[in-house]
Amino acid sequence: MKVALFYLFVMSQGAFAASLKAVGEKISSELQSISYVVGAIGILFAGIYFMIGHQNASARMTQAMFGLLCVSIVAPLVLFMKGLA
Repeated sequence: MKVALFYLFVMSQGAFAASLKAVGEKISSELQSISYVVGAIGILFAGIYFMIGHQNASARMTQAMFGLLCVSIVAPLVLFMKGLA
């Protein structure tokens, strides 16, 4: 099942690219959008933990926010690195 989902969301779109570089960029953009969704779900679950009064809620919220921060910083950082080369 996981392989089918991976193929459906990632590999099917990149199959039409003309070069290996274009395939890599397409996979990168797809994985970034998927990671935003996963981060939003993490924040949702952390909020639920806060509502039910779970002891580890603050750590989960911190981890979810830090994960989304890292994902949002990756794209500009890669563009900056490409500009240096």
